[in-house]
This record gives sequence, structure tokens and C-alpha cells, in this order.
Amino acid sequence: MSRLARRGFVAGVGAAGLTAVGALFGKQTAQAAGSCGCCDLSYCPPNMSIGSCESSVNNYVWECTYGGGVYCNCCELMNHNGINIRSAYSCQY
Repeated sequence: MSRLARRGFVAGVGAAGLTAVGALFGKQTAQAAGSCGCCDLSYCPPNMSIGSCESSVNNYVWECTYGGGVYCNCCELMNHNGINIRSAYSCQY
């Protein structure tokens, strides 16, 4: 399996996992978005901007939503060994 195919598979599993966790633990409040809420980042508070993370190479980007119409873009940056080194998010209410 190519690296790109693995990344797509992992991204799909990540999105499905977030959906399952959301269903399991119920709806979160808009206040949770201020503390990285539905993104479940490795580094919270985040340690880089969402724009920098999304435009970087070796990033992992996903979305999450929860009650109250909150929609978040989430991003984590990995080093060349696949270890998370930075996190970022942005939520719209």
C-alpha cells in the first residue's frame, strides 16, 4: 500500500473514530471548543496556527462538529518519524 493510500486510510479511521467517540460520550458544549473540544489534540492549548499547520507537509487534518452548530478544523503536524510535534485548531460557531 502506498504512503498516500495509508494516509487516506488513517484519515478515514480518524474521522470515524471521532464520530464514534462523539456518539459515545454525547454532545459537547460550545465552551468545549475553547479548550480544543472535539479536536482531541495532542497539544492543547495548540502550539501553532491552523493556517501554518494546514499548509505544512506531514500534517494530519480532520474536522469535527458537535451540538450548538460548532464546526472545527483540526490539524496536527508530524515529524519525519510520524511523531506529533505541533497542534492547531479553529472553530466556527
